[in-house]
Amino acid sequence: MVFVHGETYDTGTGNAFDGSVLASYGEVIVITFNYRLGVLGFLNVGDPDAYGNQALSDIRVLLTWVKENIFLFGGDPKRVTLFGHGHGAALVNFLLLMPNLKNVWIFVLIVFIFFPLEKLFQRAIMQSGSAFSPWALSVDSISCAERLALNVNCTDHIYKTNDLIICLRNRTLVNLVRNSPISPKYTSCFAPTLSGEGIYGKGITDLLDDSTSLFSSAEIMFGVAKNEAYSYMKQNELETGISMFRKFQIIRTYVQNNFKYHRQKIFEILEHHYSDWDRSQTDETRRDNVMELISDGQYAAPMVHMAQEHAKRSESSYMYMFGYSTQSEDYPKWSSGIQGEDLPYIFGAPLVDGISPFPSDYSKGEKRLSAAMMRLWTNFAKSGNPNLPIEQPMLKENKFKDIVWPKYRLEKQLYLQIGRRPLVRHHYRGKQLALWLDLLPKIDEEDPFSDKPNYMQHNLVDPNNMSTFDDPSRLLINFHRSLKLNNVPISSTNSETIGITNNYDVIKNETMTKLQEMSTVFVKESDSNYTRDKEQLRELSQTESLLQTSVPMRIIIAIGCSLIFINILILAAVCYQRNRIQKLRSGHLDDKDDKFTQLCKPTLSEKKKEGTGKREIQPNTFNSLQRNAVYSQPIKPIRTFYPMRAHSPAPDYSYSPVSTNTLPEIRKADSAGREICSDHIGQPLENKLTTTLHSTTTVV
Repeated sequence: MVFVHGETYDTGTGNAFDGSVLASYGEVIVITFNYRLGVLGFLNVGDPDAYGNQALSDIRVLLTWVKENIFLFGGDPKRVTLFGHGHGAALVNFLLLMPNLKNVWIFVLIVFIFFPLEKLFQRAIMQSGSAFSPWALSVDSISCAERLALNVNCTDHIYKTNDLIICLRNRTLVNLVRNSPISPKYTSCFAPTLSGEGIYGKGITDLLDDSTSLFSSAEIMFGVAKNEAYSYMKQNELETGISMFRKFQIIRTYVQNNFKYHRQKIFEILEHHYSDWDRSQTDETRRDNVMELISDGQYAAPMVHMAQEHAKRSESSYMYMFGYSTQSEDYPKWSSGIQGEDLPYIFGAPLVDGISPFPSDYSKGEKRLSAAMMRLWTNFAKSGNPNLPIEQPMLKENKFKDIVWPKYRLEKQLYLQIGRRPLVRHHYRGKQLALWLDLLPKIDEEDPFSDKPNYMQHNLVDPNNMSTFDDPSRLLINFHRSLKLNNVPISSTNSETIGITNNYDVIKNETMTKLQEMSTVFVKESDSNYTRDKEQLRELSQTESLLQTSVPMRIIIAIGCSLIFINILILAAVCYQRNRIQKLRSGHLDDKDDKFTQLCKPTLSEKKKEGTGKREIQPNTFNSLQRNAVYSQPIKPIRTFYPMRAHSPAPDYSYSPVSTNTLPEIRKADSAGREICSDHIGQPLENKLTTTLHSTTTVV
């Protein structure tokens, strides 16, 4: 079991996690390691010397080492499980999606089809992170590199990537780390890129169907915590709640940084959807609503989306939701499972009264919970099934004893709710996640029927008023604006060209006015630009479905090459058979398939018996001999033949074969369409057919 740590893409270490308890209890080998982070692990300037995804390359090197050497430690290289948490889980997801081949020639591709490459790992566990998360990929890798160059005084070399790399290499590591740009909120700056090394410029949806990746063949466990967004809130907000204006600030910032089209409509939908209409609106309920919104958008919806994609392609998908808070931790009672709270139970900290970096005080129930989770995780690593091969050797009061973790299917979407009382439930947050997976993607697209300018159609209301946003310095538009103000070119396609003023200062007196205005914002009736006719929507959906059903080029090439190879084999077989037939026809056996010619020509065995006397005629030739027994004088053929009368004496059908040199070669057809020899044809007797065949008699 190889663990990928993942606090963020910029911080963290594998040294902090002690896997000794998990290894001992589950009888597995646990490996923790480090990989390059931040600018060293993900810098991408569009040059082969700094092409991004260096961290993924580090993990692949480690997995290669494990595959080649783990047998020396008693491990099985064919049962390697890669599991990660948070940003580490997203890296695990990218390794599952990463193609195993690059720039493959046709011959190598055909060999790959019949002799597939061995896998670096067979199973994966993704905890609180997936490739679909908004923070999983770099928001703008080129702009992040340009901003870093600006911070370390390398702007003179931005136009030439080789000079920029040399300039950055001349800076100290401390200088690069301290001056790394802060990413826009809810996104990542130095992170994996689809144009980086190992991913080859494909989109996530294309990588899902890549036949050379491990995604469809691997057995995967997906998991989330109940309150993933706990760390996004400030401490005082967690304790006392948030106001209506603060709720608007957070939602506006989230929409501004994560959506591109129809932002105002998306803001109104999210604000309305994440409001508790069953009870009075208080600061605490608004805090809970915002945490649910961020948890669903950043973690739950992307994870469920990835689980559904895997369930379409595999029969080995499992999902869980962790919803328990450690009693000794100083977390509020309502938190019920925050991000990372499942890690101490997976690594067995409660069984040894705490190990680094986890707490040291646990109850008996929490110890049983840890033992059950370790057994589920190690069972999955061994067999791909968390229920096998070892059952729970726990006390009777362990509520996990009789729980069977079902597979995750698209129809029922069953998952295991892990807590003090484990339960099997279905459709995790189905109503809320349908908003993220179905409705919002349809709204977040350009409207081809609108006549409004883009900035009017897709902007939030009052987009230049920074007081209406949470942490304005981390807005995506300000991230790009700062580069413009410093005359740094923005080469990324993600940069926006909407109308923005250079005025950063906002009069404080406007705050209360905006609060009053925004407090009256509710979901409005959809205008004509947003509400489309059903026929137009149907046409658009059909077009999208056609675009989404494209077949990967590797599969097309492989099928084409296979068909060409089969055609070549068929052509060779046809040519060989044709030559063989020509040789047979040119020899003395050219008429051997003719039934009547066989009677004209003796076989090879008959030639050997030439002049040796009489030979017995096989019974299956009697009928032909009766109709065609003739005298020795050659006369013209008579087309009419009469059947032998009943009182005729039995003829002698034994005959002596004639020499093959006297046999005729010219054949004619009788009235019945049968071929007969033109020479040696006698006249049949009308009333009496008693013929003795001598050596000079020819039989047709």
